[in-house]
Amino acid sequence: MQNGTLTFPAGMEGTVSVFSSGDAARGVTLRGLLYEITDAELRCAMPLGVSNSFTGAAATVCVTDGTVYVLWQGDALPDGLEVRHGAD
Repeated sequence: MQNGTLTFPAGMEGTVSVFSSGDAARGVTLRGLLYEITDAELRCAMPLGVSNSFTGAAATVCVTDGTVYVLWQGDALPDGLEVRHGAD
């Protein structure tokens, strides 16, 4: 995801990881997960977003400058998954 927000619906379970796809992704905010961060910088050399956990609440992954890979457990896209691009 590049410069956008990914919103997971409430009820998600399992692990989610967020990685920078380049040297750095800036303005990364994780909400509704076990480990939350605000306006952080993720770097390839420092995998701050690895092995986080859903809490059952709705969760968001937001990046304002850069591209991140978001990986989670599951075979299919969950109902209610929402992706917004740009600064909404």
